[in-house]
Amino acid sequence: MKKVEYIIIGLIIILTGCNEKDSYDFSKVIPGKTEIHGSSSILTGIGGVYTALIRGGSTYEWYAAEGSGDVSFTPVDDKPYAIFINSDSEFDTVAFIVAVETTMGGIRGIPDTMQISIQRYCPLINGISDFVGSWYGIDADYSVGVDLSIVTEIIDDTLYMTGLGFGWLIDFWGEEIIDGGTLVLEVNADNGEVVIPEQTYFTTIYEDEEQEPYTISGKGKWNNCGSKPVLILEYDLSNYDESWGTWMFENGYSVTDKFVAIIELK
Repeated sequence: MKKVEYIIIGLIIILTGCNEKDSYDFSKVIPGKTEIHGSSSILTGIGGVYTALIRGGSTYEWYAAEGSGDVSFTPVDDKPYAIFINSDSEFDTVAFIVAVETTMGGIRGIPDTMQISIQRYCPLINGISDFVGSWYGIDADYSVGVDLSIVTEIIDDTLYMTGLGFGWLIDFWGEEIIDGGTLVLEVNADNGEVVIPEQTYFTTIYEDEEQEPYTISGKGKWNNCGSKPVLILEYDLSNYDESWGTWMFENGYSVTDKFVAIIELK
């Protein structure tokens, strides 16, 4: 008998919950702060889609706050909570994007502001061939172009880079490379992005003992708006299940948990 009573009570609770859900009134919602989601940067002429917290019946106002660089806003079909943001700025700048929700009941929410960087985009002239050569700049706090070198070449339509991270490994970490040191670099010619897919990078020795091979992975951006292409790479080196970028950060040797290279083609 008790089992039957429990079943009846359970059905009442389920049906009551369904009725409450069906009777939910979007017009009586008191909205909180509108939440903006999207990339922290866009490229001129390419832009990106940004979204706000989705709520049935709500409308959304988007605008750039005072002090913003030049940006444009285009609605996204059938998605009132989304906006396409683009820019035709002729220089790198920033914009402060604001979104505010108004509910079905006419109640205005708290505006949310997101800062995005606007990076001027200049297409490549000869595809990835524009990245072939020797580079100079800074790699993991070490100067590149004099004692250290980073070189790129194309083999069978694939871009290879040699020398990334060598300064840190040899001078700071105290190891010697005995094999490898060349990685595959994937360049997206359409959006200014680069990827270092996870791959085995090099094998080293330390105090005459061979170490477990290192893997490397990362990502970054390229810029072709100056006289020569520029690469900004954020990457990590790891072996023995240890991320050495994270180790450097956690032990106070670096301000970020990734190694950073900012280099320009000679």
